[in-house]
Amino acid sequence: MEILEHGMLESIDDAVRSRFIPYLQLHEFEGLLFNDIDIFHEQIPEKELVGIDELTQTFKQYSNPEMINNNRETSPSHRLERIILGYNKIVYGNILAEAIGLKKIKAKSPRFNEWIKKLEKL
Repeated sequence: MEILEHGMLESIDDAVRSRFIPYLQLHEFEGLLFNDIDIFHEQIPEKELVGIDELTQTFKQYSNPEMINNNRETSPSHRLERIILGYNKIVYGNILAEAIGLKKIKAKSPRFNEWIKKLEKL
């Protein structure tokens, strides 16, 4: 990822390079939502939280949510489709991300955190 980001930065004209801060997320945005299991229980109605076993197992397997994605069927969005009845990427992504908060997302997602820290220095 760093090599690709560096290549992106190097491809930008020197005159504006300082205004470009590349970031490539290794996997889907939804991976960042696997950050705090309690947020799922607080924000998703019990009748819609149908994959509690898979949710619990995912949290046990991955301390870094950025690493969730073994294959197409285990990608974060596919997991969420099985875990949350009627999962809608925009609706539930927004609900969960807002409830988790940027501070918690940064705490568990080191690559994302490094990028945000660069932005915060601007």
